[in-house]
Amino acid sequence: MQQVLSPPRDVTRCLAFSPDGGVLAWAGTDREIRLWDLAARREGGTLIGHKDTVVSLAFTPDGRTLASGSWDRTVRLWHVPTAQALAVLPEHGGRVFAVAFSPDSRTLASGGEVAAGRGEVRLWQAGR
Repeated sequence: MQQVLSPPRDVTRCLAFSPDGGVLAWAGTDREIRLWDLAARREGGTLIGHKDTVVSLAFTPDGRTLASGSWDRTVRLWHVPTAQALAVLPEHGGRVFAVAFSPDSRTLASGGEVAAGRGEVRLWQAGR
């Protein structure tokens, strides 16, 4: 069985399911993140704010917060139920390639580059 969710505006670079499997998030070169409500089979919102390609997405274990990493050197946090921006974390030294939450949601890790050939991993305390 196959279902096409919506016509892509550009190349999809990353996908992530919420932990309960109810929401699919995807993003790419058009800088927008789309949320798809799988139970209702409809779009659940569009998250706009990045200024360059989004390449990484991660949900908190409760599925209420989504982190996104972008080539614009930022990590952004989004409130999934309302599709609203929560925070923009300070810039990395270069493009962000990966984001991941710890199982207890208290720590967000982001990985990116500092300069050509050099990377960095940052840990952010969520303070829950």
